[in-house]
Amino acid sequence: MAKSANYRISYSNFLEDIKKGNLKNNNLLFCSQKVLMDEVIENLGKNFIGEGYTKKENLKIFYSDETDIFTALNECSNLGFFTEKKIVIYKIVKKPGISGVRKNDVKPILDYLNNFNPDTILILNEFNEEYKPDSYSEIIHKNILFADINEFSETAYKNWLKLKFEDYKISNDDLDYLIQFLNQSYDEAVREVEKLKTYAIDKKEIDKSDINECVGISKDFSETEMVKAILEKDSEKALKIYNSLT
Repeated sequence: MAKSANYRISYSNFLEDIKKGNLKNNNLLFCSQKVLMDEVIENLGKNFIGEGYTKKENLKIFYSDETDIFTALNECSNLGFFTEKKIVIYKIVKKPGISGVRKNDVKPILDYLNNFNPDTILILNEFNEEYKPDSYSEIIHKNILFADINEFSETAYKNWLKLKFEDYKISNDDLDYLIQFLNQSYDEAVREVEKLKTYAIDKKEIDKSDINECVGISKDFSETEMVKAILEKDSEKALKIYNSLT
């Protein structure tokens, strides 16, 4: 069995493969961050299914402690009446002391890999960082990609974070300053970026003083500020504040 390092791939490269259509139909994805997993699904929807993608029609998510693998694989094989393509996520929930694939799941997974549905993307998602690809040697197969995207370098995290600011300007020094408050937390990073974007919506530029005002003292927007934005007919700011309150 090869070492886990052979399956490591940068998150940005993994997304780029999705956008280029290079991703396999079947994947064992080691990803512990919900924010990153949501981005993977969103990009799959846009690039594998296309403009008509909706979560309701094209996405099915199962958890192994609630649904057996047979149900998930049947979903992969079944053709829908209204949609041709689908994405099936099977999140692997582990019991203490158990690693890898359950013994009874190996054969059905391998059987499906031998005759998989080309109109379905299947992702087996191992979201516990304790478990690595070495634990899944029983399902190594030419038709499944093992990808460990959990490891982010400081540079990769910074680049990912900067993209979250979209058309807002923020210097590298100020971005470094913000990162000090985040402890490389992805969920927290998304919340704080949206808070900063709302705070600086008029100038579209974020500096250290904005970070001190919003993040350093855990700035939270109030209903009064939302009402003010509505009265000023600033619908974009009002919507962002509403989203931060809900």
